Amino acid sequence: MQFRAVLSRQLQAQGLQLRFRGRSLSLTTLAQARERFGLQASPRAPGVHRSRLRLCLLADGACLAEFVFSNPPAPGAAQLVAALRAAGIGELHMITHERAGEIPGELHELDLDGIHPELDELDKQQFIAAQESRGRRVVLVSDGLFQARGDCLNLCVAATPGARHLDADVWLLWPELAGIATARRIAERAARLLEENQRGNLAGNGAVLLAASFDLVTSTVAAVLSNAITLGMLHRARGHHGGPIP
Repeated sequence: MQFRAVLSRQLQAQGLQLRFRGRSLSLTTLAQARERFGLQASPRAPGVHRSRLRLCLLADGACLAEFVFSNPPAPGAAQLVAALRAAGIGELHMITHERAGEIPGELHELDLDGIHPELDELDKQQFIAAQESRGRRVVLVSDGLFQARGDCLNLCVAATPGARHLDADVWLLWPELAGIATARRIAERAARLLEENQRGNLAGNGAVLLAASFDLVTSTVAAVLSNAITLGMLHRARGHHGGPIP
């Protein structure tokens, strides 16, 4: 993915040229081929208007082949956006270094609050900082090539551990985007269980200490009851581990 992005920028800037068996071969964008070699416009294939990059392979100025590279949203993107909306996520934004004209049309069809193109790393950091300054909790979902600083949670979707480039707070080691919604449900359940256990532990141990202070139970019994309550909370937490996600 990183290689594709770098290659794309290099091709759009200058193209690639080489000589092979006395022939001059060029791999350029369609616009460059028209400008430098006078290539006539070819018929536009269905869906090409949503393409990210169109390249031409030329030999001595004559077009041998035309390649269309598209970069549509990952499978399940629309379902993920709907799931996050249903879970109460306030806003969903896309921040990218891509030029506005290179963003696939399918992305504009998603239920996003904004698509922000042509942002370098500093621009992205400033965008995230602006959201945090408004009191929002921000999660950055990326492929690990960019990491947000501050209080932003970095969540990386990767197919394999070898795809890691930067440290992240949460790693999903499978490419399905649905894992983002699942991770949120797991985090919510874990936070809810932790809060319930803390309240139960404080209430139980408080009651034991209160009883001991009025000599209703001996210190030994109070210690046993306190440990029993704490162990009970731990057992409850373990009992919920790995259960079905509500």
